[in-house]
Amino acid sequence: MPVDLEPLYRAPLAAWVAERKALAAAVKAAGDRDGAAAIGKLPRPTPAAWAANQLWFHARALFDRLIEITRTLGRGDLTAAGEQRAALAALKARAVELCAAIDQPASDAMLAKLDTNLRALAALGWGEVAPGQLAVDLPPPGFDAMSEFSLVAATMPVAAPPPAPVAAPPPRPTLTVVPSPDDAEARRRAEAEAARAEAARAEAQAAYRRRAERVTAARAAERAAQTRAAEAAAALALVRAELDRAELAVADARARAAAAAREVAAAEAALGEPPA
Repeated sequence: MPVDLEPLYRAPLAAWVAERKALAAAVKAAGDRDGAAAIGKLPRPTPAAWAANQLWFHARALFDRLIEITRTLGRGDLTAAGEQRAALAALKARAVELCAAIDQPASDAMLAKLDTNLRALAALGWGEVAPGQLAVDLPPPGFDAMSEFSLVAATMPVAAPPPAPVAAPPPRPTLTVVPSPDDAEARRRAEAEAARAEAARAEAQAAYRRRAERVTAARAAERAAQTRAAEAAAALALVRAELDRAELAVADARARAAAAAREVAAAEAALGEPPA
């Protein structure tokens, strides 16, 4: 019986094991014991693999753009390297936001592994894993991911060797290599894009820290309010106990007063009239 695993891989990482257990139980209850056993053996994704899955689900346009740029690089257009860095930075900034939304840390180490996962997925695809269901971190893509570029390089014409010189050549003049304006402009754009991407990442991390601080402050305020509520409840219980004791004292006093009144009435009746 086919089972839709996408809701499981969309679940927050902290709840992933519980969601897997619930899904396995539901499949078993439906009569598919083998399917339930297979689900129970699914490995919990690493934080970086989980983040890559969430970007596939929640930032598909950015993900598809990274794939398109990586294919352009694979065809030998190295001017797209800056665009690739910018796309990776945008995806990692989005991952920080997704982590912050569920109060999950997004460390530099996790983001570095996410960068490698994204590069590998963009170059090589998901392989035997269904899209959005990555569980382990991937190795960096090797030169085999640049197969189209390799073919372009292999088919470039090779210049014929120059004829042997008849006489010794004159001394070569000292040459100064000046980069062309186009190359300098491309580097400038790439550096500017990398700087903007780094600024976006820093801002996303700062926003995450600010949200985390607000969450911490809210939790502290909640604990303080709970403490005050408990103290007020204890004071109320004490007041109610004092009130109960006061009501018992009043009832006792009234009973004593009634008994005294009865004694006075009996004494007066026994006294009778005074002698003449």
